[in-house]
Amino acid sequence: GTHVAVCTLVADMGVQPTGKFKPRSQVYIRWELPNEVTSWKDGDGREHTGPMVIGKKYTMSLSEKANLRADLESWRGRLFTEQELAGFDIKNILGKSCMLGVTHNTVGQKTYANISAVMGLPKGQQPIPPSVTPIAYDIDAHDAATFGRLPNWLQEAINARIKSDTASTVTSAGEDFDDDIPF
Repeated sequence: GTHVAVCTLVADMGVQPTGKFKPRSQVYIRWELPNEVTSWKDGDGREHTGPMVIGKKYTMSLSEKANLRADLESWRGRLFTEQELAGFDIKNILGKSCMLGVTHNTVGQKTYANISAVMGLPKGQQPIPPSVTPIAYDIDAHDAATFGRLPNWLQEAINARIKSDTASTVTSAGEDFDDDIPF
């Protein structure tokens, strides 16, 4: 279905193996769904309750055919200009609200939730604040405290990355745009 969501994590994963394709620089983006509450146990067996989360890995590219660019433009409700592309910082999406299209597929006994669409909020709907402090992890500016806040599976993937200087990255620049676009 379609869910209101807020971005709570942007993590540079470095260069990751991608199966039959050449290794690529990847970013993981996670959203929380405040209207979908779940319970879980932590590593110490303590029970917690909070919003469900869902994430998606992207090749860190804003080329015309890149999935990241398509989802960001859908979220923004308009295409990037060349100037915006040159100055875009992926961390600008942290704490921003959107609508996510989520589909489920079953493999064996497990059912997986997948993000099928990222869209802007409907007109008149107010943005939702995240329930947690958003996390931005940049592999080139490693911070142990921030890294420690990442999920274990993501830490393991980052630690297992392919060490390479040839990966393409999203340009970072702090230009803000003062309009209705969420980032």
